[in-house]
Amino acid sequence: MAEDDERLRQAIRVGTIGIFDHDHQTDVIFWSLEMRQIYGWDPDEPVTIPKIVSQVHPEDRGRTIEAIQRAHDPGGDGAFDIELYVKVPVTTLCPCSREISAYGAHNQRGWVTARVRTCDHVWLEELIEMIEESASCALFPVLKRPDEKWVTEHAYDNPRFVEDMVREVAVKFDADTRIVSYEVEVENEESIHAHNAYACLQRSKS
Repeated sequence: MAEDDERLRQAIRVGTIGIFDHDHQTDVIFWSLEMRQIYGWDPDEPVTIPKIVSQVHPEDRGRTIEAIQRAHDPGGDGAFDIELYVKVPVTTLCPCSREISAYGAHNQRGWVTARVRTCDHVWLEELIEMIEESASCALFPVLKRPDEKWVTEHAYDNPRFVEDMVREVAVKFDADTRIVSYEVEVENEESIHAHNAYACLQRSKS
């Protein structure tokens, strides 16, 4: 147990992540020092639901309030119902460019935006991994020359239109029984066109 606690502390420190806890019976909210630093709050600043909601993006504030009210409702059904939102940068390589060119193919950065509703716990990292696996290749902050060679060749072996990206992500989301509905958007910042490429798909499994 002590070893597990130490590993958790190391992960929190290295990953710069925060920890929070909400006791629904006493309505006491705990935020770790790291969590307070992320949000720019003082170490002794009181944490309240209204103040937390004020930090939420205006577009998501209404849904957040509704989720909190459902969680606090003694007459609720206890069902797990949460919506996750991620925006993931990826590499995409044009299948058409590869097909018609004697050598090379144009590639670009793409942005995959996903809103996912779940009936059980899903880590954001799981969604990111599913999205990156659906792309021509993931993006990396730093690459040495051998790594750059691998990324270039991996993307070339896995060409994707934006429509392909949407379908690939949808297949993975459909296969996950924890996901009940989703909306996926993909936009490529085209490298040889004056316009961006865009595709989207929305689906409910119920």
